[in-house]
Amino acid sequence: MAEFLTFTPTDIVDGFSVTAGTGALAGLGGSPYHPGGDQPVGVQITPDDTRAVVTTAGSNTWTVFTINGAGDLTLPTAPVGTGGANPLDVVLRQGVTNSVYIFNFASNSVGQFDLDTQLAIGTPLPTALGSATQEGVLHPNNNLLFANTGDVFSIAPATGILTAVPSSPFASAEGSTVAIDPAGTFLYTPVTGGVAVHAINAATGFLTPIAGSPFSLPGNAGVVSMALNGEFLYVTPDLNTMTHIFAIDPVTGGLTEIDDSPVNTGENRDTIVDPFSQFMYFVDKNNDHLGGFAIVP
Repeated sequence: MAEFLTFTPTDIVDGFSVTAGTGALAGLGGSPYHPGGDQPVGVQITPDDTRAVVTTAGSNTWTVFTINGAGDLTLPTAPVGTGGANPLDVVLRQGVTNSVYIFNFASNSVGQFDLDTQLAIGTPLPTALGSATQEGVLHPNNNLLFANTGDVFSIAPATGILTAVPSSPFASAEGSTVAIDPAGTFLYTPVTGGVAVHAINAATGFLTPIAGSPFSLPGNAGVVSMALNGEFLYVTPDLNTMTHIFAIDPVTGGLTEIDDSPVNTGENRDTIVDPFSQFMYFVDKNNDHLGGFAIVP
């Protein structure tokens, strides 16, 4: 398994292999990689693990890499404009068409492209007025796209084109991230003083707050990340060095903080959970290091 991290000051993407059983990280042989633009920020791998897309916030571009058998990023394409300013995240969808959705922070918009041709498939769509468009997540059914701003978009199956669903945006979100459970039943977004949880109508995209939402935190939630088995949610408040760990009720979607929470992760910029939900990694932006924890079942 490979993980890729962006390092803005040096305009590179670093790649690591993850050792099964221990979670130890080792640099890939071809790392670091250069995406051909300034300030790489977002990086995502296609579901079939054959390609990676990197956004560069300083150049307002995105680049596609091929992933070889060793996990290295190779054969970068020429950078393409994102249709907006300061792209911070990218979401990839594979289907009848392979689509790229890019979240432009400074222009509060979502760009939409074809992954294979790198051509736009529609105009950039605006997100909630005055919001900070930073991250998105795809529904497991590949039919809905959720933004950290509370905006929800339906996805045309044949073309990948986005359309805002009725009543969107549904929530006022102040954090930079958003998370969805593996079944696509609940959506978790940072809000003032905690985390909002919404039940998802998988057919329409309509969001309904669950009982007890929002769940309180000491401060405003900035980063949320979910274990891929859907059992735990990791939440780091803005300007805080402690990450709170919540058990997720599989029926209601409700959150209960576990006994050993919180844990010190520095000023956490991002949290990554490995595909087997055995290890959690975090990026401490103040101390310029990558840390990790084993996840005890």
